[in-house]
Amino acid sequence: MVTKITVQDLFDNSCHYGQKASRWHPKMKSFIYCKKKGIHIFDLTQTAKKLAELLNRIETIVNEGNDILFVSTKPHTRDILSQIQKDTGMPVVSYKWLGGLLTNFSTIKERILYMKRLREDFKTKDIERYTKKEQAKFEKELDKLEKSLGGVAEMKKIPKAIFIVDGFKDKIAIKEAKQVNLEILGIADSNVDPSFYDYFVPANDDAIQSLEFILGHIVTTIVKNKK
Repeated sequence: MVTKITVQDLFDNSCHYGQKASRWHPKMKSFIYCKKKGIHIFDLTQTAKKLAELLNRIETIVNEGNDILFVSTKPHTRDILSQIQKDTGMPVVSYKWLGGLLTNFSTIKERILYMKRLREDFKTKDIERYTKKEQAKFEKELDKLEKSLGGVAEMKKIPKAIFIVDGFKDKIAIKEAKQVNLEILGIADSNVDPSFYDYFVPANDDAIQSLEFILGHIVTTIVKNKK
């Protein structure tokens, strides 16, 4: 079982702040406690319950030997996702969602192999067999590939589940995940349609403090249960 998380823990980590009331999604109504200065405030009793459900589900997924793909293309979450990958070995997308990552994975794997070959050419200086102009072109291409595929370079197959940090910003990833029947996990802020998810926690998906708290518990759960 996962560690019990209290309402006070959630409050202390700014998980209770939603979006502006004018931007809310009506399906989030049952998770909203009140509106304060035009901002929706989450019912943290429900947030604690849903987070426990989410962590228990992640525990099961990882115990069964499955991977979870973490996705957040928000610039201020890149360091968090990088740390998640270091701590858990799970694949991540932290710059840009590359169309077809899930729905056309066989082609994506070819691009990953190409990226790895370019990496090796630069590492061994074998790239110097090309002209300076060509080297610059390959360097630019490698940088682009690293941003879109670097975090999934070791993903051998489509994972069991996908974790979406911001379901409003990364709708394309959710759409692809649904097309290949992935289990969808994530954080649902007050402007997100919760029906996107199989398991979710209604909470602030913007504040670093909130994200580090929620994702920190997820990392702990994965590390404890990963085979």
